Amino acid sequence: MVGMSVVLSAVSRDPLQYAAWLTVRASGMVALAALTLTVWLGLASAGGLLKRRPQLRGTVGIVHEMLALAAIGALVVHGVSLLFDGWLKPSVLQVLVPFSMSHAPFWTGLGQLAGYAVLLLGPSFYLRKRIGAKRWRSIHRFTTVAFLLAVGHAIGSGTDTGSAWLLLPLLGGTAVAVVLLAIRAARANRRPAPPVRRAAPPRRSGALAP
Repeated sequence: MVGMSVVLSAVSRDPLQYAAWLTVRASGMVALAALTLTVWLGLASAGGLLKRRPQLRGTVGIVHEMLALAAIGALVVHGVSLLFDGWLKPSVLQVLVPFSMSHAPFWTGLGQLAGYAVLLLGPSFYLRKRIGAKRWRSIHRFTTVAFLLAVGHAIGSGTDTGSAWLLLPLLGGTAVAVVLLAIRAARANRRPAPPVRRAAPPRRSGALAP
C-alpha cells in the first residue's frame, strides 16, 4: 500500500516523522470512533429505544456528552499533528480552509467540514437551557451529517481504507447509524398530531345573555 511505503521510508529517514504520521492516523481514528458512538447514542435516545429503561437515561446522557468531548479533543490533535506531517507538509491555511489541501482535496475537505461541525455542535450541550430544548434538538440533528462527512473523509483520504480491518468497521458503523436514523424517522412519523382547539362561541351580553 502507498501509506505503508510512505511510513517505511519515513522511519528510515526520520523517526519523528513516523511519530507524527502515527499521531495523525490514531487521532483521526479515535475522533471517528467517538463520533460514531455519539451518533449511535443520540439516535437511540431520540428513537425511543431507551424508554423502557429510564434509569439508563442519565448515564447515557453523561456518556454521550463525554464521547462528544473526546471527539473534539481527538479532532484538535488530528488537525495540529497534520502540521508536522513530513509527507503532506500542509500549511496552517490548508489545514483550516476546506478543500485547499494538496492531497485528495475533495475528501480532505469533507473531513474539514465535518470537523467544524463537530467543533460547533459538540459544546451545544451547555447551551441547551439558553436556546431551548426544541431549538437545540433541531441544531443537534446536524451531528449525523457531520458523521457521514467524516466517514466519507476516512474512506476517500485514509491510507488504510483498503484494509478490511478498517473498512468493515466503517461500513458497519454507518449501517447501524442508518438503521437507528430510520427508526427515529419512523417514530417521528407515528407521533399523533396535536389536537385542534376550537374557538369558544362568543358570549352574549345584556338581557339576552343566558
